[in-house]
Amino acid sequence: MLWFCAVPWVARLASTLLWSGLLLGCGSSTDQNRSTGVSGSAGSSAGSGASGGLGGSGAGAGGIGGAAGSASGGIGGAGGSGQAGSGGVGAAAPCGVSTGYEGDELCIKPPDPSSGFQLHYGPASYDAAAVAPFLLAPGQEKTDCFWLVSPNNAEVFLSEYHATMRPGSHHMIVSAENGTHPNGLSACETGFASRLLVGSSTAKKDFPDPGVVVPENAGLALKLGAQTTISFQMHYINTTNRPILREAWVNFVYKDPATVTTLVDPLFLVAGTLTSIAPRTNHVTRGTCAAPADLRIVEVHGHYHAHTVRLSAWRVAGTQRTLVYESYDWHEPASLQFDSGHNNPPPNPQGLVPGGYNGLLELKRGDRIEWECDVHNDSDATLRFTNQVYTGEMCILSGNYAPSFGGTWNCSNP
Repeated sequence: MLWFCAVPWVARLASTLLWSGLLLGCGSSTDQNRSTGVSGSAGSSAGSGASGGLGGSGAGAGGIGGAAGSASGGIGGAGGSGQAGSGGVGAAAPCGVSTGYEGDELCIKPPDPSSGFQLHYGPASYDAAAVAPFLLAPGQEKTDCFWLVSPNNAEVFLSEYHATMRPGSHHMIVSAENGTHPNGLSACETGFASRLLVGSSTAKKDFPDPGVVVPENAGLALKLGAQTTISFQMHYINTTNRPILREAWVNFVYKDPATVTTLVDPLFLVAGTLTSIAPRTNHVTRGTCAAPADLRIVEVHGHYHAHTVRLSAWRVAGTQRTLVYESYDWHEPASLQFDSGHNNPPPNPQGLVPGGYNGLLELKRGDRIEWECDVHNDSDATLRFTNQVYTGEMCILSGNYAPSFGGTWNCSNP
């Protein structure tokens, strides 16, 4: 479950270091997208009779370990009490565009407005003028944000998402912001405290995993306020010999508030913010963070750059130190979920197969997460904590935890 920042990724450290708090120095484009970036809308809060309630309007598999949703109700749906169950709407359907750019098959249709909404980073149409601000020439690297407002007119709960992005992306970060911002494509510079909704470094990500039943997650959900300011950050690097189109989609699915038992929130743990790794040297960047309350880590994934060959993390409870996560691929770092429905393999350093802990990953207040990044700087440049994937490094653990103690669990290590 990647509800937070995850990810990354430029270096700005505010007093509260959140995923999109690493945004100073992001792209400088000021072109305005002609699209609103939003599909779908949400009606009023839960109620009975014709007003409907929160949740999906159709039956569907998925959800966070829940059963299929009811066919009636929904936000603003006709009749009934709008009780959709915890099942969600299942996988997103392809939209079948043909643009001539790589990744057309990753375009997804938005959900029914009664079931959820879609956020879109990219052109409103595929004519030359609309596409131009989102093209990236060979050899270029760019990070910027599309700013918009979530379409829900009432507070909603989210328990499922489907995210896709065209090839060339290093990461997607979709965050809820406190305050307002002009809509459209611009730099990611912001002084707002941010709360991650989705972070991904892979071309396609569905949460929860299709077909995996997790009873202890059935009541989990993230709360989103009405008409929330959203920053949709994309980091692209074009290593090809032709222009690429920067574009991404995220579908969010509502959860019936009557089925919500536990709120989740992001965790965002950063190490090496003052790191300076000399050319042709190896270095291990380390971080540690104490749990501020009793909690369970639901999901975790790493974020690091091209010179890092391994990120490892441990839970430390008293004198017991347990390896919980290890990943080796900077381009597609492993994402591990810690519950009864997933069987995480042990890591295999020789075969570079990621893995980690099995079962509920629980921490008592004061227990620690320790993590480290093994960096091999085989370049002629000094590596610092910056956004560039080949000339900078980061060492970040992100994910989410439950129950929420009221906000993002974040900490920073120099």
